[in-house]
Amino acid sequence: MTLASALGTIVKWMDRDIRAYPKTISHMLGLIPSVFMGITNSNLRGPLAAIGWTVSITFGVVWTALVVWRFAAHAKREAIKSDRAFDRKGKFLLSPEYHDSESETAANRRKRLKRSRTTDRK
Repeated sequence: MTLASALGTIVKWMDRDIRAYPKTISHMLGLIPSVFMGITNSNLRGPLAAIGWTVSITFGVVWTALVVWRFAAHAKREAIKSDRAFDRKGKFLLSPEYHDSESETAANRRKRLKRSRTTDRK
C-alpha cells in the first residue's frame, strides 16, 4: 500500500465520519498519541520523553489540520447543495417579489463566468 492510497483511504473514512456529524470520532483521534504519552510518561525520562511528546503533539496537530480541512470541504459542499435547493424550490415558497432572486453561490458563479468571458475576449 502506497502512501497516497493510504491517505486516500483515511480521507474517505474521514469524509464518511464527518457526514455522520455530530456522532463523529475523527476529531478525537489526534488526542490518542498524547493520551498514550501521558500514561507512559512516568516510565520515560530525558530525551526519549521529549521525542515522544514531540511526535505525539506533531501527529495531533497534523491530524487536527486534516480534520479541519475535510470538515471545511464538507461544509462547502453542503452549502452549495442547500443553495441549489433554494434556487430550485425554496425561493418560490417566499412571497412573489423574491422569485427572481438567486442564491449567493449562483450569483458568484454568474459573476465568475462573466469575468472569465471578458478576459477571454481581450
